Amino acid sequence: AMLADWESANKSRRMILSYDQRICTGQYPVLDLLGFKHTIDGDLIIEKDGALTCRFAFYGLMYGYTAEYIAEVFTRLKRKTLTGRTTWNAQMIRNLVQNERRWGDLQVRKTIVVDYVKGKTVKNNQIRDAAFVPNHHEGIVSPAIGRAVKIVASSGRKFVDGIMDIGVIES
Repeated sequence: AMLADWESANKSRRMILSYDQRICTGQYPVLDLLGFKHTIDGDLIIEKDGALTCRFAFYGLMYGYTAEYIAEVFTRLKRKTLTGRTTWNAQMIRNLVQNERRWGDLQVRKTIVVDYVKGKTVKNNQIRDAAFVPNHHEGIVSPAIGRAVKIVASSGRKFVDGIMDIGVIES
């Protein structure tokens, strides 16, 4: 048991070091994402069907539809998630529009593993090296639309008949 624990700790340290080295050399590990696919070289290119789903979510929120309503529409239309599921919920829509990769920017190491045994992850508040690369790849929506929808989606403001309640949205 001690040997297995030592090996797990050692592997965790090697993974952290590997990630640090990749960030320093600009070889950012990018996971799969709805609306994109990887080329053989590892570049992100837009995948048409997934991009259509993403654009609908962005523009739907921008025009005042709720995340719950958009999720219902996607479920009714049997739009597929990245994993192939056809059941959507509001949190999935909010997560979709919060990801900066959808408008072409790249932020790596947003979260980190602090306890490899329990698998506990936390937000990386300058605990380990991270990177932000603007205009890393072609976006599904423009950066202006992406940032605006992210602010609106995270504001918690309610829409009535497509019109947002009056108030100030903090950026």
